[in-house]
Amino acid sequence: MCKILSCIELNEQIQERIKQELKTCMIRPSIAVIKVGDNELIDFSVKKKEQLCSNIGIYFRLFEFENNTPELAIINKIKELNNDEYVHGIMVELPLPNNYNERRILNSISNVKDIDGLTDINAGRLMNGRRALIPSTAQSVFKILEMYNIPVFDKNIFIIGGLTHINRSLTSLFMAKKANVIWCQDEATNIDDKLSLADIIIIGSDISDMFNIKCLKDESIIIDLGIWKNHQFTSIIDETIIKEYTHVSIPNGINLVALSILLENVMLCYKNIK
Repeated sequence: MCKILSCIELNEQIQERIKQELKTCMIRPSIAVIKVGDNELIDFSVKKKEQLCSNIGIYFRLFEFENNTPELAIINKIKELNNDEYVHGIMVELPLPNNYNERRILNSISNVKDIDGLTDINAGRLMNGRRALIPSTAQSVFKILEMYNIPVFDKNIFIIGGLTHINRSLTSLFMAKKANVIWCQDEATNIDDKLSLADIIIIGSDISDMFNIKCLKDESIIIDLGIWKNHQFTSIIDETIIKEYTHVSIPNGINLVALSILLENVMLCYKNIK
């Protein structure tokens, strides 16, 4: 029988911790979000961040650019925010339009304000087991596993699809815990045979045509990161299928936790640079 890994309690704990920390702040911590071009999913993401910041008490600042804005203008704005003592966290909404150099723009963010953990400095530190700001989605996966006391040591972790920066962060975190990590992309072959060995499966893209989910072990743990579909954030896995497995997360919960962890990263930046 399926056991849902609920994120409600974890999310409440993180938000309450942030609210308590805010009471000790001399000035109000703030986040600056860079948005380039028009993208419905990004608009949805920005709105959720703004709502959460308002509810918790973190100052939210949005900087919007047309998709024909010169790249240097965006970088100069980020550098300006790097030097603004009243801005504690900076992030760029991804993906950027194809006409921009994503790495160049991300790496213009000061590593001490990089709340998304996507600069080469923070990514490199994480890969080498050093203290770093960690992408919030990757952290949310780990925190929910910890909450349910699900061990990862020497387990077979399969990451299916998803965004590259999230997958890299997850790989670094799992490998630090001595887990075995395999990425399965759309072109993977013999995927059913591989997944029959999986202890934990993290799914970040539509898998309906990739493999037969019934090949999984009964005790497999499924972390469903969800996809944007039909103008809403929804589960990747058919609910009638997941009932055959012992543990599964639901995407709305995971992504709520990820948003809260993003603000927790703002608080880390605030403490590091105040």
